Amino acid sequence: RFENMLCTMAVSGREIKNLLEYSYSEWICTMRTIEDPMFLLGKPLSADTPAWFKNIVWDFDTACGIDYDIDLRQPYGKRITIHGLYNPLQESVPLQPFLPDKQYTVVVNSYRACGGGLLWTRGAGIPHRELPKRIISTTREDIRTILAKHLAQQPLTPQLISRWRFLPKEWAEYHKSDLKW
Repeated sequence: RFENMLCTMAVSGREIKNLLEYSYSEWICTMRTIEDPMFLLGKPLSADTPAWFKNIVWDFDTACGIDYDIDLRQPYGKRITIHGLYNPLQESVPLQPFLPDKQYTVVVNSYRACGGGLLWTRGAGIPHRELPKRIISTTREDIRTILAKHLAQQPLTPQLISRWRFLPKEWAEYHKSDLKW
């Protein structure tokens, strides 16, 4: 609903992992048993509505192009295990190493690139004043316009391309209906 541009940013592998740790800490509980709550939920608005997330949902990030696990049993800082990088358009190519000290170029919207959601500042530990220096490029057109032009030229065939998963898998399956989407 807001005009966001696409931005590329330079960040380290460690910063990406820390951002993911922070993001998941904002919407996932640390569980001890399968019956423990999985999601950080607020109170329902009424008896007729299900509980919804305690924190703002547009500030939850996942990552495409990174193969990783989120262990629901682990505390903040130890929850994310990254197995490597993949190309979502070339699934048959083996995983490439993901290195904490390597600089990567990531694509995010302008809200996130400018510090929205605090994931780069609180999560990754990048000072807010440094964020503009990390931006490599920004599109001239907003994301909505880019998508509209693309869809006018060719149809979109949606497909699942993310490779992250909750562990233990059985625990996540047990809770998949908690949100009643």
